[in-house]
Amino acid sequence: MRTLAVLLGGILLAFTVSVALEVVLDPNGGYWIGQAFTTPPNSPAWNEISQQLNRSGEISLYIINPLVGLAVGIFVGLLQKSRVPLVTVSCLIPDFLHRLFADHAKLWAHSLPGVLRYVLNNSLPFATALVAAAICHRLISRRPESGPKQALGPVL
Repeated sequence: MRTLAVLLGGILLAFTVSVALEVVLDPNGGYWIGQAFTTPPNSPAWNEISQQLNRSGEISLYIINPLVGLAVGIFVGLLQKSRVPLVTVSCLIPDFLHRLFADHAKLWAHSLPGVLRYVLNNSLPFATALVAAAICHRLISRRPESGPKQALGPVL
């Protein structure tokens, strides 16, 4: 039961932290995506739109996704008692699948170097989460346990 609660909490945390960081770190990302869909490629504004989209993608890829992994890793590492790596990775899979299916163009899928780059870039949150979970779990497991609870005396 504890594992299920940690798993569901980790999945919810991953989505929540992702959305919150997008709002804080890249508040205009949605605007630039909308501009990309409504502006013709031969427009003079396309250069700025392209630069802003690249910036938004880099913020998401190199800052937001690893921070999401860090948050989930700490959460799972502190609360989960067993199978910590499996639960940690499982918490991040729904967010990964959401990002995968939201990328309708999938331009990276047309070449082997593109696929390798995609896999490497999208492994960052998993690697961050696994390291954070391992460190937190190790710190928690090294904590001295209190002895067995002593009885308060005979119960009448």
